[in-house]
Amino acid sequence: MLDKNLLIIDIGGTNIRYAYANIGDTSFVSENKAELDSLNEFDNLISKLLSKSDVKNIIFSVAGPKLKNAIKMTNRDFEINADVIRKKFNLESCFLLNDWESIGYSIRAFSQTDFDDFRIGEPFNDTFLVLGPGTGLGASVIVGDKVIPTEIGNTNLCLSALKSSLNINTDKFNVLEDIISGSGISKMYEIKTGTKIKSEEIFSLSVNGDRDAVEIIDIFTIAFARSLSDLSLMFVSGGGIILAGSLSRSFLAIANKELFEKYFLDGKTDIHKEILNRIGIKVANKGYTCLFGCLNYVNSI
Repeated sequence: MLDKNLLIIDIGGTNIRYAYANIGDTSFVSENKAELDSLNEFDNLISKLLSKSDVKNIIFSVAGPKLKNAIKMTNRDFEINADVIRKKFNLESCFLLNDWESIGYSIRAFSQTDFDDFRIGEPFNDTFLVLGPGTGLGASVIVGDKVIPTEIGNTNLCLSALKSSLNINTDKFNVLEDIISGSGISKMYEIKTGTKIKSEEIFSLSVNGDRDAVEIIDIFTIAFARSLSDLSLMFVSGGGIILAGSLSRSFLAIANKELFEKYFLDGKTDIHKEILNRIGIKVANKGYTCLFGCLNYVNSI
């Protein structure tokens, strides 16, 4: 039996990842993953994981907005309620974080080598924008030691201006993550070519010089640059922008930096260009960000 007192669980779209640690540790052990399809399977899995160690504390990272210490998953037919779980399994504590809240808490636990620079900045405050396009668009804001989860991806913030500047004339893009996401890249490519493929394939085609793929990646680059620029000014993220997730890493590896830089500053006044010029952009290269973030959160309270 593992001599650990904390179970960390990250519930994603199709799988869950889990690991064990002692509160106060900076790393975890027995990282693994399992499939999950129903609430009954969820209860059975929790019982099984608890039986492997004398665990009396659990922390969850779950995709979705948190209301009253519960998160109703958008892609599964059940709700994760921390209070219900704590009572059902007779736990000392049960914590619940939104997935981008946990990613935000991971940032403070990482070292400089856990990030790659995309744009060098000059930090001027302690506010960070943490963001990542994937299936959708997730984001949180770090202010000092506090992480604030957001639902930026599900807003139509700056969407009309984006659609106008990119000449997108379709009702298939209704919120920001309809464009700034892997599914957004796929959707734009399908509209142009009639072929539906994943964003990773479009990245590969772009690298190999496919004209349609190059055009779509350039459109995404412009949209991403404009969005990050506006969000940076909205939150005055003088600490910088931290991008996370495999899509961010794939995109930044092939992105046209000159095109990105042009539209990151485009249309801004001189004073706001001065602010933006000081905002750096890094991409997290370390895996298991949600698990690390959960552990860091528990250690911080």
